[in-house]
Amino acid sequence: MLTKSTKGKDIVMHSQDAYKCKAPTYEVLESMKELSSNAFKLLMYYYSKSTGWKFTDAEIANTLDVTVKTVGILRKELVDKEYLYILKNKKT
Repeated sequence: MLTKSTKGKDIVMHSQDAYKCKAPTYEVLESMKELSSNAFKLLMYYYSKSTGWKFTDAEIANTLDVTVKTVGILRKELVDKEYLYILKNKKT
């Protein structure tokens, strides 16, 4: 599991237990200051996904009580502020 992103922000460490995750305290406190409240909620949603990362924007929207379009906007905020790095899979 990665412990650092390519942009220097810490990435959540996941335990083997599907119901536990931990994020560095500094990371959580700084993200609360830097992100909009819904982007912070999305970040915590991502942190809570310990294994598999199998979910859809519709599921996220339902959980956060926002629209699917808003999920995309929030994801862009996380990328722009270097809390999320998206690496697309190359098809062979």
